Amino acid sequence: MSSVKTRFRDGCWYADLHYLDPKTGRTKRRQLSAGPKANEKTAQKLGWKWLHELELAGKLFDNQTADAIPFSGFAEKFLEQYVLVHNKPSGYRNAECALRVHWVPAFKNLDIREINAEMIERCVARMKARGLKDKSIKNYLAVLGKLFNKAIDWDYLEKNPLRKVTKLKMEPRKFAFWDEQQTRAFLETAKEYRPDLYPLYLTALMTGMRLGELCGLQWGDVDFVKKNIIVRNNYVRGHLGTPKSGKDRTIPLHPQLAKVLKANGHLKGDFVFCRDDGTPHHVNDFRKPFFWLTKKAGLPRIRFHDLRHSFASQLVMNGNPLKVVQELLGHGSIQMTEIYSHLSPNVHQDAIKTLLADEPRGKIGAASNDDR
Repeated sequence: MSSVKTRFRDGCWYADLHYLDPKTGRTKRRQLSAGPKANEKTAQKLGWKWLHELELAGKLFDNQTADAIPFSGFAEKFLEQYVLVHNKPSGYRNAECALRVHWVPAFKNLDIREINAEMIERCVARMKARGLKDKSIKNYLAVLGKLFNKAIDWDYLEKNPLRKVTKLKMEPRKFAFWDEQQTRAFLETAKEYRPDLYPLYLTALMTGMRLGELCGLQWGDVDFVKKNIIVRNNYVRGHLGTPKSGKDRTIPLHPQLAKVLKANGHLKGDFVFCRDDGTPHHVNDFRKPFFWLTKKAGLPRIRFHDLRHSFASQLVMNGNPLKVVQELLGHGSIQMTEIYSHLSPNVHQDAIKTLLADEPRGKIGAASNDDR
């Protein structure tokens, strides 16, 4: 199965191609440079253009005829003609991986019209036997479902075999978070030992922004007059795109955060958190110091993404409505926010201003368990 990956080195994005040599029948690899000014998506398009030219030469998809629609060949078309065009780079990577690692090896050159629910459930059983989590399997099934739906749209199929596949029962989502006292301890430690990163960690804990959104935050998105932050960018793997939901959202700017951001203003470039040359940080620039500061503060280790859970959990515990928390987090549905519902008391207070009040509420407590 041919595929296009992307790699970043020497200041350039490369299309990393894996394809079947029509002469030898062996898989080959080729890398094409997209140039110093190109981004990841440009490199992907360059790779698929090269493969398309190979297809026009009659060297790809030659096993697909009117009488046979092999799954492997249709998966190629699905990735190139639909996923690449309509999805973010991260969405393309996830779909390509799901097909290459799981579904193409399972169905190979089997005609897609012959694939039924029993075959799919047999694959699911094998995944579970290998120890894959239900959430991961559900994501892989979602990719397969989109592929079959597109086959229906393109008149290759009449019905989606996934409709008869028994849905997996998902366990309640588990997460860890810090309470307000633990948050204070971490921020005090960051301010003392990593003052350069303190503004970023404070922003994470007072806005609930994802790490990619923090990396993509620009000064034009911070309105000190109206006292809000507009989340409109997400910077991951050298690509500046939209947030996960695809929509902008507005977060009130906490007075303490506004003061810190003003004091740390710079002329390096447009990005609020950037390297010395003004370019955005890579998401991994913050993870290692984050774990070091966590240990230095004497706090249990959590993921960086759990700062977002900490933001949401503290809002709910302070009595803010789930609907408000949903809007601040940018969740597409209230069901996603309901994982915090068990933390909600029967009182309502103003959102955001309840975070990190002037007076501490007590001593540093133990970390939240996964089953809280």
